[in-house]
Amino acid sequence: MTEIHLQRYKINGVWILREPMTPEELKELTERLQRAAMKAGILRRGQLKSKKALGRFQYKPKIPDSGILKLQDAVIKDPAQYPVVLSHELAHAIEYNINGDTKSTYKLFGELTKEEKVTIQNELKEIVNNIEGEKVAMSKPEYFYKPTEMWARFIETQVLQPANAERLAPFTSKKFEELIVREPMVADLMDAVLGNLDKGFVNKTHDWVKDLRQIYRKHLGKSAGDRAYDNEVIRRAEEQRAVELIEKLLKQKFKGIKDDPKTLFRAAEAIKVTRSGKPEFGTNDYMEAFTDAEFEMLEKAGYKNVDFTYRDGKPAYVMMRPRYTVEQAERVFNELSKEGQELIKDFTAAKEEAKDAFNRELIKDLYKIDSKIEGWVHHYWKEKPYRTNNSKRPLRSRAASAKKQRTGAEGYVEDFRKAMTKALVELETSDINNLFIKKQLAHVSKPIAKGSRPDDGWTEVYADPKHGLRLPGEGITKIIQAEDGSSFMVEPKRYQVPTELVEHYRNIRQVPKEANMASWTLNNLAKYWTLNVLIQGGTASTNFISGGLQYGSKIVNDFYLDLLTANFNMGRTRSNISAPLKVLLPKNWTNAPEWVYGGYRSTMMGQLASREVMTDSISAGIDAYGNKALYVFGLVETYWKKAIMLAENGDFSKVDKSALSRLQKNEKEMMAAINEMIDTYAFDYDNKAPWLKNFDRKGGKLVKPFMTYMYKYTKFLTHFVASGFDKSLPWQERTSKILTFATIVTAITMYMNRADDENKTPTGTEDTPYQLRPGGRLYVGNDSKGREIFIRTAKYPWFNLASIGRAAATGNSTEIADILRDQIGGTGPLTDLLMLAMGYSNEYDKYKPPEAKLGEWAASWIPAFRLFNDTGNFIDPTSRTSKTFVQGVFKNLPVWGDESLKRELRGTKKVLKVPVEPDKRSISSTAKTSIEREITREPIDVLMGAFTGIYISRIDPKEATAQQLREVRNSAEEVIRDYLKEGNVKEAKKMGEQYGLTIPDRSLDYYSNNYRNGKKIK
Repeated sequence: MTEIHLQRYKINGVWILREPMTPEELKELTERLQRAAMKAGILRRGQLKSKKALGRFQYKPKIPDSGILKLQDAVIKDPAQYPVVLSHELAHAIEYNINGDTKSTYKLFGELTKEEKVTIQNELKEIVNNIEGEKVAMSKPEYFYKPTEMWARFIETQVLQPANAERLAPFTSKKFEELIVREPMVADLMDAVLGNLDKGFVNKTHDWVKDLRQIYRKHLGKSAGDRAYDNEVIRRAEEQRAVELIEKLLKQKFKGIKDDPKTLFRAAEAIKVTRSGKPEFGTNDYMEAFTDAEFEMLEKAGYKNVDFTYRDGKPAYVMMRPRYTVEQAERVFNELSKEGQELIKDFTAAKEEAKDAFNRELIKDLYKIDSKIEGWVHHYWKEKPYRTNNSKRPLRSRAASAKKQRTGAEGYVEDFRKAMTKALVELETSDINNLFIKKQLAHVSKPIAKGSRPDDGWTEVYADPKHGLRLPGEGITKIIQAEDGSSFMVEPKRYQVPTELVEHYRNIRQVPKEANMASWTLNNLAKYWTLNVLIQGGTASTNFISGGLQYGSKIVNDFYLDLLTANFNMGRTRSNISAPLKVLLPKNWTNAPEWVYGGYRSTMMGQLASREVMTDSISAGIDAYGNKALYVFGLVETYWKKAIMLAENGDFSKVDKSALSRLQKNEKEMMAAINEMIDTYAFDYDNKAPWLKNFDRKGGKLVKPFMTYMYKYTKFLTHFVASGFDKSLPWQERTSKILTFATIVTAITMYMNRADDENKTPTGTEDTPYQLRPGGRLYVGNDSKGREIFIRTAKYPWFNLASIGRAAATGNSTEIADILRDQIGGTGPLTDLLMLAMGYSNEYDKYKPPEAKLGEWAASWIPAFRLFNDTGNFIDPTSRTSKTFVQGVFKNLPVWGDESLKRELRGTKKVLKVPVEPDKRSISSTAKTSIEREITREPIDVLMGAFTGIYISRIDPKEATAQQLREVRNSAEEVIRDYLKEGNVKEAKKMGEQYGLTIPDRSLDYYSNNYRNGKKIK
């Protein structure tokens, strides 16, 4: 513990500052120091009550690892004192974090000779004398000349009077520069003071589209914000890792065990401990009675008083009742197979005899479970599928149910494997969560003095690990009873935290998910429908192609980065190229574990179908359906994420794989870097705007599914442009991002332009039937019938962007609309139903009766309906027009049989009217002829769409050209008639000749006799 004395800051009543500073400049300096402290994870708060000290640095096991810095409220309110005291205490914190204590200060300067140490000591004394005055310093040398205090004043001088530091302590300043290079925490402090910590970084992204990382950066700066966000990513990974390792351990332990789960449960509960392979049979239940009524109730239940104790200061009777007698315990144990008995003996073995982490005594000791419970096995009850409790307690510690005081309640689930899986997962993830809370507050908070207003965009909160963050009015004031019977109030700890982060923490709720019946129903409907839409072979292929294009962006970016950094061995590029092949080797696949990026929680699949153990059969059933049906889809996403891990040299082969083990600091740092890269090129679907999380959580997929993908893809594209202007990045990285964007878009655009030069199909307009309109699709060749083949590219990264750019350059709004429609996809079932009720139709369904549309809507709820749809289209490749509800349903289902049955169940054959335009025709002609032909699909095209997600359109360029000529002539006719109405026969005939239109004499006579200057004669 270190202190700052009140009198030491004034010389002749004047505060020591680097130079005259305005309140705004002082506030900015303080803010920079706060950013350095937040990045380092040093907790700061006010409410220090001391008559001697303005500030105090403490380090204890119950506070964050980096220590806590306490300040008087008066200091926080005084802009002149605040940066001085803060820099002083940060010096102590830095010393502690580097050396492990504040008693070996000179170790900070590296290996010193005796003479160098004396020189530093003398120079530091000069620093102290300059600040305090030699007379004051000599009045209490044991304090002022204490090495740690001299170091703190040296840092003060570096922050506030750098010229004095160089003048008074030249050798120490030189050694300090070496320390800056050697220790990142010191470098961050000085960068913060000089304004270089996040120099050049500008967070220009609109608040509405900021993801969680950007929200952290917005309020904490880039460096501190990234550190705080990385903590969330690391917590997620550690929790996922714990679940995987625990499940793996239990799978090994229960391998070959065929005993009844209830018998295993009771056998474990019936044994106190097993020593040298011999179980001690017979266990008792213990309860505590605090009142006479409780005592009588327990006596009636068979309990007897065996002891007297105190709990939380309250006297209580200790009551005991046999759970299993020795005879009962032996009988239950003997019912087990030999393998089952060995499992129970391993579990109940004494701690010193434990074979692995699946040991009761080890678990009880590690997680501080009540040691008085004999034969402990976790008790849990089946819960309701939803909750009605709306409590929000963000950033609070989580008490695993296995740690909670037993109440003697019956009806718990007697399934040994399920009980211990739930216990171990809850215990381990709760510990991980609580450690995160212990540290995270230091990264996201600033002190606030009592009665002061929080900074703009920040919210005053009360905080402690048990209760989490509470707003004023939700106070957590404690009343402490003293031994003499008096009581006194302990004020809650006061901080300020960015308002957006408070809401984020309040939304994630570090407690079981809370929902009401309506929310639970909407979520399950949305989950089922969205999963159902994805169940088709082509979705996995589309996912693979898209992932490959995104990964290709990384190859191009790192290629330029290698060149710009003069890394001519092209290490990054070679690693990127080889990683997609290396990851296919079983060893490499295993060494790139999914938990690193949060497993299913960061994937699109995980956003749709959880792998968590659900408490209700409906949610669990939907998840199981999705996870099985979309296994390949999820595997593709996993493949690209693992490839990125290998490309980034993320080798986790040496990470401790034993259950209940923890990650090392270097492993966490590597994991944080890899997660940022995965989010950039393969998308972390858990990192998105808060409004989008709420939208999805509240059943938003029923309105618009796959919003998160569109959001992440937009962030992917803008990342390259935004990074190019982020001056906090090295120039090589900024340049590589811009070059990557330009190279890919240019290359694709050139390829598309060349394809356009080779095809003869006109682009078309909004009046062109979509069967004759390429609509932003890519030309790839001709078939044997002379039709031109186009494939849909709007679903593929970069291609859609290049297509939109080309269409925008030519002003073709119809093509832009087609591309966006393909890219964004359809609406959700709730939106479809509302549009149906309002009579709204898109261009594809404008002539379809409402009952047919309702049938198609109903069919989308049929399990795997898209697979049935593809099968039906393969059997019956003719496009059909639905007129009834039944036909709407069977449009998405296969129908075998003759044409009459297909017509009855799927509708009449759809025809396309193809114009037949002569070389010349009259504007008054009513005999505009068209040829009707059936709209059919090629079976190979159906299969391509079903299995590869590559959708093919075949267009006869002659038909498309005729359609275009019809549209052009129709438009020209309107203009010619306007000319004739105005009497401008010359222009009318000129336009007619241009478009192959003749004007009969009777038409000339009609307009001449009936119109003057464009107006009809009355």
